[in-house]
Amino acid sequence: MTQEEACLILNGWLENQSQLTLVGSLFGFRVAVRCQVKEVTDSAVLLLTADGGRLAVDLSIKKTVFRYSDPRELPEIESSSGRPYAKKISSSVTILFPSRALLDAPDDIDLEAESLSVIEMIE
Repeated sequence: MTQEEACLILNGWLENQSQLTLVGSLFGFRVAVRCQVKEVTDSAVLLLTADGGRLAVDLSIKKTVFRYSDPRELPEIESSSGRPYAKKISSSVTILFPSRALLDAPDDIDLEAESLSVIEMIE
């Protein structure tokens, strides 16, 4: 999936006011939060959390990989957040950021964990 295709999906979620969950781990920061798309540009997405917070995700970083997933069960959301989000999802976009090795990270860091998933929830 290309960055442009990911932006099309995010724009669709913006237009539909879809309820989303953002989960992931990036540079040691772990997140599991309910949100909606507030704005999409060619290079970033702005997410508005259920409590009014804002998260901006830069989509233009070189070598970032985007993946689309079809409906499936994600019970790990419930266990990681302590909230009952283990519902069927409609679709998701996972953003895999470039390896931390490019940032001279220590060898013992899990390079596979540098990703964020934006998941459309079925209410």
